[in-house]
Amino acid sequence: MSSHAEVRTPDHISWRERLAYGVGGLPVQFGEAGVKTLAVPVYQMTLMIDPALLGLVMAIPRLIDAFTDPLMGHISDRTQSRWGRRRPYIMVGAWLNAVAFASIWFVPEAWSQNGQLGWFLATSTVFFLCNTVWGVPYQSLGYEITPDYHERTRVMSVQAVFIKVAGFGYQWMFPLAQLAFFASVMQGVRFVGIVAGLFVFGLGGSLPALVVRERFARRIEPRAGNAESTGFWSSCWAVWQNRGMRVLATLTILQVIAGMLSGALDFYLIVYYMFGGDLVQGAVWKGILSSCYAVVGFAAIWPAAWLSRRLDKRSALAVIYSMAAVGGLLKWVFFNPQYPWLLVFDPLLCGPVYVGLSVLLPSMIADICDEDELRGGLRREGMFGAVLSWLRKTGWSLGLLGSGLALNLVGFDATLKGNQAPETITGIRLFMALTTSLTSVAALLILPLYRLDKRRAADIRAELEARRGAV
Repeated sequence: MSSHAEVRTPDHISWRERLAYGVGGLPVQFGEAGVKTLAVPVYQMTLMIDPALLGLVMAIPRLIDAFTDPLMGHISDRTQSRWGRRRPYIMVGAWLNAVAFASIWFVPEAWSQNGQLGWFLATSTVFFLCNTVWGVPYQSLGYEITPDYHERTRVMSVQAVFIKVAGFGYQWMFPLAQLAFFASVMQGVRFVGIVAGLFVFGLGGSLPALVVRERFARRIEPRAGNAESTGFWSSCWAVWQNRGMRVLATLTILQVIAGMLSGALDFYLIVYYMFGGDLVQGAVWKGILSSCYAVVGFAAIWPAAWLSRRLDKRSALAVIYSMAAVGGLLKWVFFNPQYPWLLVFDPLLCGPVYVGLSVLLPSMIADICDEDELRGGLRREGMFGAVLSWLRKTGWSLGLLGSGLALNLVGFDATLKGNQAPETITGIRLFMALTTSLTSVAALLILPLYRLDKRRAADIRAELEARRGAV
């Protein structure tokens, strides 16, 4: 096929299916960031657990994910059932997620710090295992939902809308838990945890399984002479060998670590620098900041998708990373105790970067899955989705661990409340500004290594359909 082949008329996905798949963005975001967002004010600021120990405990389940995510992807890829390869796991995993998430917040208040850490480790590990059962098949379903280069971005744009809704919602969980209606903060946290478990993870997580059609409901058998590539380790190696996947993996880990460091440290900066240790006031302004990020994220979805269609996905990412590199440095100005309203400007440059992670990168993974089928004759969305899922979750954990270590490094002491040393505050501000800017610059340097543009994607699709027919 000529490299100048035109992209075909999009294979449109109905709005019913787009919305049903998009709703899954709620448990995606709650699963990746909701535990962290609530665990810091609950376990560290309320129960007074050491931030470095909490960060370490949060990182442990992600080490387990290094094996369970690819294993779940492999199982999903090879499943044969009357309900499809992905949907049974999505349905069961959604309700397991609901129960596991709620259990995290029923930690006994009278237990020692070690006992409370043990409770958090056990319940969060179970939650993240359940999240793997749901999340890997769910993401895989999105990669295979349409064969068209641009329609994939449109589907992921709808998902990103719900991810932003979740980003707005989970930041308000702790402020809601502090309402006077509840007898105590912990009682409020438990109520909020149950509601989130039922509606976000249970109902929201199961909807894609009920509505979305699987294009590859039965797995494609390998080409003759390629049977050895169906094994677990062979599939892992095939994913790693894909150059485009290595580029996207690097971009993912850079962005998530930067986002987690910034997202974890900004709460401390707001509470202890801008509001002198006032946790209630700080939580409100943290909610305002996160809501602004959600609004900017909403607004950035459509321009990013338009830019992707006008140029390509890689060029759209380059624009987004350039904005974040500048925005990171401006955090030094926007986090200001004299003018707290400056916080609302922070998301304008740094907010769109999350659109790249939730819209453009998953759409690019779907293109890579086609390229992988052309090379190996197999559909491995589960394995590719597992790698991306694990990298995101690992990034969250590394960011949490890094933020805890950073707080200890700069001399943060929770018992001092608003009386932190000046050098402690300066250290937190430097971490906030530099991590966002430096990781964005690194992403800009790596991005040119990704070579799968829309013309090459069209050629790959044509070759696949000539070989096995349209699906």
